[in-house]
Amino acid sequence: RCCPEKPVQQVLAWIQLASDHNHQQLESLEVAVSNAVDMQSLLTDSECKEPHEAILVTRAAALKAMVEDAKQLLTMMVHLLISGLCRFCYDLDDEALKQLQDGQAAQRVAATLQKFQRLQVEIHKGDLSVAAIDTERRCIPYYLVELLPGVAVGDFSSSAQAVKRLVEWPLQRRLDPQLAAEGVREDRLHEDFFEVGDRLFSSILAAPGRVGHQ
Repeated sequence: RCCPEKPVQQVLAWIQLASDHNHQQLESLEVAVSNAVDMQSLLTDSECKEPHEAILVTRAAALKAMVEDAKQLLTMMVHLLISGLCRFCYDLDDEALKQLQDGQAAQRVAATLQKFQRLQVEIHKGDLSVAAIDTERRCIPYYLVELLPGVAVGDFSSSAQAVKRLVEWPLQRRLDPQLAAEGVREDRLHEDFFEVGDRLFSSILAAPGRVGHQ
């Protein structure tokens, strides 16, 4: 197997740009954590101070943990994408080892996404506890109580398999006899990797972005 130079360069350039952009987004979320801490000191002594403080502190702590994990995952996503590109373009002598390493990376991604899910659920449970005290909704807005704790990401095994299948998708397309016969594999190389990368990066930033917005 071999790949033309131009689409490979396009994929590598896109990976770098996407990684830089996502790092900037995470840095903006770190500012949100700092703003939440500053806002906490500005809360006045009133009947609403305690519930407002509970909402802020819980989200700030969760967001800080999410951002730290997401930064590590971005590096791992870059590895997965470049590894997938190498396996797409070349016959590797250590193919079995690369598959094992990519599988381990996919498991790490799945574990972190599940952690993000648990953090969102804990936030939601805390909101319900606070809302149960503020029955007249003098401090807690209705919409906050009705927020869903994000979309469930499935169990660990299915999440890891989903990440692994997504990374391998361009290669599976290339190995498909019908697609190969249609000559699609070369023309769509960079588009396939753009789509895979966009989905992987989005899966990392979705939960931190949601909590940061709140």
